[in-house]
Amino acid sequence: GFQWLIEGAQAGDSLFFHYSGHGSSYTQEAGGGNGGGAGDEKGADAGSCDEALCPVDFRTAGMIFDDEVYRFLVAPLREGVLLTCVIDCCQAGTILHLPFAFKASTGRLPMASTSGQIDGGGAD
Repeated sequence: GFQWLIEGAQAGDSLFFHYSGHGSSYTQEAGGGNGGGAGDEKGADAGSCDEALCPVDFRTAGMIFDDEVYRFLVAPLREGVLLTCVIDCCQAGTILHLPFAFKASTGRLPMASTSGQIDGGGAD
């Protein structure tokens, strides 16, 4: 599991998780779970699409479902711990089950200054 990474992490620690491999999406069946034995923690309705990581041993060990990634990697983090994740696979847009999403509407991203203020990206 993910315990090896988050175990003992304290405020001020920076953690890094990288996954490159296969990913999959699945649709939750009416009245059923996500196939991973974990209920959908986002409260998604039947027919919603969720994601899973497919590690090299997924045929014998199973896929790692997004609910499990959140439950075992994201939720247990203590306040002040920084987790950076690089997920390099198809179908993994919401694999962390974060309570927010970023949608790019312009060609520029805002920059955060060290004072915590958001800068609109500066002059073109």
